[in-house]
Amino acid sequence: MQDQLFYDPKRSEWRTLTWTEVAEMRPDELAINVRDKIIFVNEMTRAWDSDPTYAAKKDSFKSACYAPWVGHLHLALFRHGWQIQQLNFTVGARSSIPESEWHHHLDLYDVHPGKRDGLFQDLVGILLQGGVEVCQVYKTHQQERHAQARGQP
Repeated sequence: MQDQLFYDPKRSEWRTLTWTEVAEMRPDELAINVRDKIIFVNEMTRAWDSDPTYAAKKDSFKSACYAPWVGHLHLALFRHGWQIQQLNFTVGARSSIPESEWHHHLDLYDVHPGKRDGLFQDLVGILLQGGVEVCQVYKTHQQERHAQARGQP
């Protein structure tokens, strides 16, 4: 596998990654449409939604982060007739959802209209539950830091 050029948004620089580095950049999940030979690379993200453009900014950031991984899949599978598409599902930390973008993604999935609402709700639940878990870990970490500061084990 050839090296991949990668824009690192955290460092605001371009650099070359080897496949070993790219292999560690796994998105949250894959959805495979066998009939149409499409692999959807799904990134499930919670973002701070105080800015009205939060979803577009996070989408751009996540797309840049996973571009090498998606590029590798494309190079490996295109000759076999497969397409690769990255879909970013973002929900705001205060539960705002860019619904038109999510509905567009479900259109790409070709979800039956009768199952669309259920899938939409399942995806929102997954993202919100992940946010609750992050908050619980943070709270536990803070409690441990306070206990250590007081000299407790």
